[in-house]
Amino acid sequence: MTAPETTCAEPGARVRGGVVLCLALAASGAASLMYQVAWTRALCALTSATATAQAVVLSVFMAGLGIGSALAGQLSRRLRLPLAGYAVAEACAAGLAILGLPLVVKLSHLGASAGTEAELTDPLFLQLLLAGLYFLLPTILLGASLPLLLAHVQRATGSGARRGAWMGWLYGINTAGAVAGTLFAGFIGVESLGLRLTALLGAALALLAGLLALGVQFARRSEAAASLPPTAKAPTGSDPPLGRRVVLAAALGGLIGLGCEVVWTRLLSVVMVNTVHAFTLVLAAVLLGVALGGLLGGYLARRQPEPSRLRLTLSWMQLAAGLLAAAVPLLLLSLVASGSQMLTVARGEFSLEFLALMGLLVPPAALNAAVLPLLAAASGAPDGSRAFGRLYAINTAGGILGSLLAGFVMLPLLGSHATLTVLALCCPLVALLVLPAVPDLRHRLAILGTGVLLLLPLLTFEIPRRILELWLPLGERILELREGVGSDAMVTRTNEGQLRLWINSSWHSTTLGARHRLLGHLPALFCDNPQRMLGIAMGSGQTFAAALRHGPERFDAVEIDENILRLASKYFNEVTGGFFSDPRVRLHHADGRAFLRALRRPVDLIVLEPSQTWAAGMTTLYTREFYRDARARLAPDGVMAQMIPLYGQTVESLRAMVATALSEFPHAMLWQDQFEGILLLSTQPLRLDPETLRRRVRERGVGPDLRQNHLTRAADLLSLFLMGDEALRAWSTGAPLVEDDRPFLEFWAARVIGRDLAGEITAALEPRLEDPARYAASGAEAEVFAEARAVRDTLFALGMLRAGRDFEERARLLEQGLARAPGSERLRGFYRAEILLWANASSAVDPLKARAILLRGIETVSDFGEAGALLALSELRAGRADTAREILGRFAGFERTRALIEELGRQIDATPTPP
Repeated sequence: MTAPETTCAEPGARVRGGVVLCLALAASGAASLMYQVAWTRALCALTSATATAQAVVLSVFMAGLGIGSALAGQLSRRLRLPLAGYAVAEACAAGLAILGLPLVVKLSHLGASAGTEAELTDPLFLQLLLAGLYFLLPTILLGASLPLLLAHVQRATGSGARRGAWMGWLYGINTAGAVAGTLFAGFIGVESLGLRLTALLGAALALLAGLLALGVQFARRSEAAASLPPTAKAPTGSDPPLGRRVVLAAALGGLIGLGCEVVWTRLLSVVMVNTVHAFTLVLAAVLLGVALGGLLGGYLARRQPEPSRLRLTLSWMQLAAGLLAAAVPLLLLSLVASGSQMLTVARGEFSLEFLALMGLLVPPAALNAAVLPLLAAASGAPDGSRAFGRLYAINTAGGILGSLLAGFVMLPLLGSHATLTVLALCCPLVALLVLPAVPDLRHRLAILGTGVLLLLPLLTFEIPRRILELWLPLGERILELREGVGSDAMVTRTNEGQLRLWINSSWHSTTLGARHRLLGHLPALFCDNPQRMLGIAMGSGQTFAAALRHGPERFDAVEIDENILRLASKYFNEVTGGFFSDPRVRLHHADGRAFLRALRRPVDLIVLEPSQTWAAGMTTLYTREFYRDARARLAPDGVMAQMIPLYGQTVESLRAMVATALSEFPHAMLWQDQFEGILLLSTQPLRLDPETLRRRVRERGVGPDLRQNHLTRAADLLSLFLMGDEALRAWSTGAPLVEDDRPFLEFWAARVIGRDLAGEITAALEPRLEDPARYAASGAEAEVFAEARAVRDTLFALGMLRAGRDFEERARLLEQGLARAPGSERLRGFYRAEILLWANASSAVDPLKARAILLRGIETVSDFGEAGALLALSELRAGRADTAREILGRFAGFERTRALIEELGRQIDATPTPP
């Protein structure tokens, strides 16, 4: 793109150094968004709620821009050298922006030494308030920069009816720079450089912009002063007041733009995986629309200098913007229906899906953004920079109101589709307000027709419900869907009666099996007498309920999403054994990090069950600063348990997680729970004592829970052990540390979404496995550790083979393991599952082979009642009921499958005997 020829109504008038000023304005736009991204991520250290951090920074940013723009519009006429004022504003903003990041770190400790537990939210509120007030200072200076530069341009060119041309161009160029800053910070800066260096680089760009402006200001100063025409002097006197219709139109334009951005971001979170890359691309798409809107406004102002024609054009553009904005949900629904999962966008790749997303969001954003420069051009004020500053302030005030109303009021109350419809209906109102006179019949009909068209989708489609239903397997239905401030949450029921808890487009908890319960049981078994427990990131509550069974006096369960609390309490209370109604449990709708910092009494156990690491903002629960706070609140002999995914991320990410935890905790152990890792952390050495484990399981009555994971024996429980202090430190040495200043973890995880990395992680861990006997307590039974090693080594070797294939080799491997550890219920469970899968895969092709496989399983595992039931059914179908009864009789004495065998026996007895 070439720089615009900055001319005005005066023939031949031209801005000296116009190309340089355009470069300066683009650089300052990039710097401002680099600040914004860095500030948002810094506030995530205070509150792991990404939505809260974004709302605070966005509101402060828009408020500062508006205040600064209004003040600069007033002061620009008094400044003899407006570009010098521009340079000073950029330099001061740069300094304040850099100093703000260490200030946030200091604020994180504010209130940690005063108050009571009844005031847990007060420190966070105070911290966010002070951070917001501080960030308001540099944003006011940033808001002043564009009007000051506009003042210089106006003095250089004079004033005229076509001044909206250069207003629009400069506004668009500034926003185009913001797009570049967003993409750099979101894809390179935060991940590779960290927040401080990203902000420093932004400050360097801002200083460069200031120097470029100063160079233009003082170039040939004496010649410029001598040749300055009377028309180029700063206008004096008072501008006529902006009309009420113009003020309201400018405010509504900002409200629509920022409100739509909030709703579009929420809708996209149910269309694709909500990663940090997805948010960056959405922000870049909206900003690109704003930049194009500014350039479009400048072009139209140049082509149509007459104010009445400009207003008429703007009115038609607003009608089109409303229709395009309202069409976004329907087009997203079409994308999901076509089978697109937008994985390339979630991974941060520039692809056809990304272009399709741009095609959805950029046009309505551009048409709406053209409101500001076109209104300024059509205002008729003699001082264009002052008029632009006032309108910009009004527009940003509307933007603040729109983002807050949409995110915190309308979305929870109305839902995303109704909220977007209300925002889109504001476009015909703007179209009516900007008209220079009473609209003719054609225009009135167009406005009325647009309103009707905007309402029709709301009455016809229920979004996001319709989108989410497309994600569900056939037969699964939504029981309840709740849209909230931070995310959408729902509970579904499968055909088998299983409940699943979803956050946006991903399910996180299920009532099937014993998923994640071990995350609650295992760390509690290492606590001698846990009295006070803390759980962060509750989900369905099954993990926390498992920890509660170990008898604490109090359990504080912290969940940042209020809708998750409500849905889990309503649908998962029974499956958790009454966790949500237990008098020992305190449920807190709060931020986990803020709650942890505000604790006054130490806790014996901390359990974390965060979402996947690719989720935006989730890195905050894996940083060095978080572990430091956790260690400070843990009792001297307390234990902390952190879930570490053993899939969906690279080996390097796993090493970084471990290295970061070990940088604050001197002692650690890594255990395995199916596809998850459990990292136990403590300030005291962790010792393995089979007898102590048996006693605590028995005394606390948690045996039935552990039986669901086939962990009834101490050897099976110890077989989950992977590595202790020595091996973990050796393996993670050299890995980068995850810090609040460089939260790279979610960037790395987002980049590999959709890849199956479990095999790579298993292969990386296998040679590092450590003998659990190295951490045995004095006098512990050596034979238990030997059996545990046999079970673990067998299952790790099994993990190296292809699941669903290599049945013969997998079965032989498990049989060899059972020969070494014949009492292992864990190996028996895996063997039974493998035999059933093998037999099922063979039954359609070779029934006799399937029968032989089942008999082989029964010969290896005598209580294999499931195989016996299948054999009995095959005999029954062949008309041999007596043989079926005989087979069932062999398994009648086994408690594990007694109910299954008895039910099948009743079915056989009820079957008529063939003649």
